[in-house]
This record gives sequence, C-alpha cells and structure tokens, in this order.
Amino acid sequence: MPYSVPLQLEADLQGFFIQSHPNRPNSPEVVINENLPRGLYDTVIKDSQAWDVTFYWRIDGDTANAMGPFNWVLNVYLLRLSPPAGVWQASKVVPFKVGDPVPDDYAESINIPAYKDDPAHGVPTGLYDFHASIDIQSQAVVPVTLMGDGPMMKFYKPG
Repeated sequence: MPYSVPLQLEADLQGFFIQSHPNRPNSPEVVINENLPRGLYDTVIKDSQAWDVTFYWRIDGDTANAMGPFNWVLNVYLLRLSPPAGVWQASKVVPFKVGDPVPDDYAESINIPAYKDDPAHGVPTGLYDFHASIDIQSQAVVPVTLMGDGPMMKFYKPG
C-alpha cells in the first residue's frame, strides 16, 4: 500500500503559487511505493525489491509565467538510525516548464533499485527516517522550497 507524505511549503514570491496536483488532492506530496513483491506496508522493503518515490505538485500564478529557466531538484534523504549511522540520498533534476502556460503539473519519480541488484545505488539494510525536499536550482535567489518528514522505514535481508 503506497505511503503518502505531505510536503510543507515555504514560499515568499508574489504571484507564484504551489498547489495540489489535479490527480492528487492532498498534494503537494511525495508517495513511497514499493515494487513487486508487495507487502502490507511500503515502509518495510526487502533488499531484493526496487521502490520509488513520486513527487506531486502544481505551479500557478502570473509570476510563474515569467520565470525561468531553472531546475527543480528533488531529494530523498534516509537518515540511518541503526549502526553505522549516516545519510543515504537520491536526487533528480527536473527542468521548470519554461514558456508553458500555467498551471503546470508535475508528477516526477525517483526510482531506487534493489540493494541486492545495485549496492552502489540501493539502500543498505537498516532502520531509517524518511525525509524529502523540492528545491529550486537557479542563479537567482528564489525563496521557494518544499519539504516533508515521513515514516520510519526498514530495509532488510530475508531469511
């Protein structure tokens, strides 16, 4: 069962609005979704399972039409609670839809491979706290960010 994490918005830019994605009324949000084989909760993931995190948000407002170019930087952070402590991170860069009339809808996924198949990019076994953010990458200072704190997650090796 997918696990939804609401994103808090911090924005101080007149005429630039971040709103709910039309297909996701509780957005902006990120959704944790394990791939097959599925269990009861998408917060407990085997080392042989791939999984993904999908970010949903909508941009609107007069200022949004005049902005660009810049990138959105999507980040997933897992703070490891079990030894050895540390932070696991995955990121994705998404271009702002320059020149598109607003509203602009975004549904962007970060795909995370199974640790068993790709130890360099998968999440090692352990207990983690989930965090996510969306930031603007631009030469100009743009006071906009979204962030959310999610569930505790367990990555394990069966047997």
